[in-house]
Amino acid sequence: MTQETGETMQGVILGTAPYMSPEQARGKPLDTRTDVWAFGCVLYETLTGKRAFSGSTTTDVLARILEREPDCSLLPGAMPENVRCLLRRCLQKDPHRRLRGIGDARIELEDTLAGRVPQAAAPKAIPRRAILIAALAGLLLGVSGAGLWIWRQARAAAPPPVVRFSFDLPADQPMRPTWNAQLMFSPDGSMIAYSHSVGDMEATFLRRLGELEAKPLAGAPGMSIPVFSPDGRYLLLMDNMQSALMKAALSGGAPVSFAPYDMAFRGDWALDNFYYWTTHYFGPIVRTPGSGGKSEPVTELDLGRQERTHRHAQLLPGGKAIILTVSSGGIQSFDDARIDLCELATKKRRTLVQGGFSPRYSPSGHIVYARGGSLYAVPFDARRLEVTGPRSKSSTAFS
Repeated sequence: MTQETGETMQGVILGTAPYMSPEQARGKPLDTRTDVWAFGCVLYETLTGKRAFSGSTTTDVLARILEREPDCSLLPGAMPENVRCLLRRCLQKDPHRRLRGIGDARIELEDTLAGRVPQAAAPKAIPRRAILIAALAGLLLGVSGAGLWIWRQARAAAPPPVVRFSFDLPADQPMRPTWNAQLMFSPDGSMIAYSHSVGDMEATFLRRLGELEAKPLAGAPGMSIPVFSPDGRYLLLMDNMQSALMKAALSGGAPVSFAPYDMAFRGDWALDNFYYWTTHYFGPIVRTPGSGGKSEPVTELDLGRQERTHRHAQLLPGGKAIILTVSSGGIQSFDDARIDLCELATKKRRTLVQGGFSPRYSPSGHIVYARGGSLYAVPFDARRLEVTGPRSKSSTAFS
């Protein structure tokens, strides 16, 4: 399980290894001097054609950054002394001795371009070569500036750390068998919501993956079947006593009415901020605005094919179509149902899988569904909205 976050945290090593500063490699707090170090690495690589710090593994690279100096013998012999000094100051391992800002590097390179270099370092025999090198350094500053911007944007997006956890229900708090999933992960993967029986009542619990215990959702006794909103701030819960979906804010407060139902089947609170679901035992897929209120039909039962119910809707990437389970009058088991695709603009449907139910689209490019106590997957092109290969058995879901 992964937990995604957009924050850079102290103690987490982020970045591309060959361009990491020593303090970055140690997971210490960073400032603009880390960018100066990265600029120095790019400058060295451009002048020599080799990386300042390299190795066969990331560990080797980090060890060289912490313990060794770059090989200055590879630098061009005719390189102006102030550029050589600039490179040395950019690659100081102690950040307190390093160049303070990239603007100082720009000044040094502008001096080189203008010919304001120490006389001892200005090669008299080959002035054109010095000018060419200086021009290259000036060009490098512009290219490196763009590269540093891209690098900093990549660094701001932290890689998702792996989270391992166990989930055991108390023996006296079972999950009740139902067609509706009773356990849901939040969109960012940081928590799970689940419903289970507590005595004769249903209760909804929240557990953050960084915590050891689940906590009951305040104000939601007797409600079940949780569904997260796309932003992870709300849950939809079934209140069977009132035959209504209730919307509960995770920040607290009493749940509010979202939409009524006669017999509800869990759907998909999609990125377009509509909830796609089934409100009647014998009924089509409807959608309800994320703010709640009136529902509108999305699919139509084909009475000529004796269709009796549409369930388990999910909006596909791109927002142009949904997938759903279709059950017909003569079917004795949902194993004999089919999985259809419905285009929202035209309401046209076509069958993707014959024999299966509860389809879910996977970012791996598959539709995963249940049949005969097992999970199956078929390759699916979300752009063309087509099945592209035969199905394969994924795992045993239940017995």
